[in-house]
Amino acid sequence: MNGDIIAFDDATQAGEIAASDGRRYLFDLSGWRGRGLPAAGQEVTFTPRDGQAVQVILRPVPQLRAGTAQGGEGGERPRYSGWSLGGLLLAFLALFLDGQVPLLAAAAAACAWWGLRQVQRDPARYRGRLFSWLAIALALLVAVLGALVAPSAAVPVS
Repeated sequence: MNGDIIAFDDATQAGEIAASDGRRYLFDLSGWRGRGLPAAGQEVTFTPRDGQAVQVILRPVPQLRAGTAQGGEGGERPRYSGWSLGGLLLAFLALFLDGQVPLLAAAAAACAWWGLRQVQRDPARYRGRLFSWLAIALALLVAVLGALVAPSAAVPVS
């Protein structure tokens, strides 16, 4: 029969169980078959005999499903931030499109910044911090190189 321990006194080594049928059964430590000492609130299974509870053991608890170590809700893994990936893509495009370097570099840095904010606000759901920093560094490098190369092309050769 199933029940819950409602009281257990360490001094007398006796306790009381509220059974699922509504009755109460007394038990002593000699009838306890669980590990450690019984405590109030534990769910138990027992055999009633002459108004007493004998063979009192802890009721098995169903095993909980373990989540992932990174801890997304429902055990799902964090995904890469779209802003971080977009910033990295725009920074690479800025390498190959000479005429649009300042515009693409600024857009890449802005996207990467939004990606960093997204990862910082919800790290259990998003990742991609490294991609954001790479996009910012590449956008700065492309912007600096574009600024160094552009003025020399405008100087007329005599």
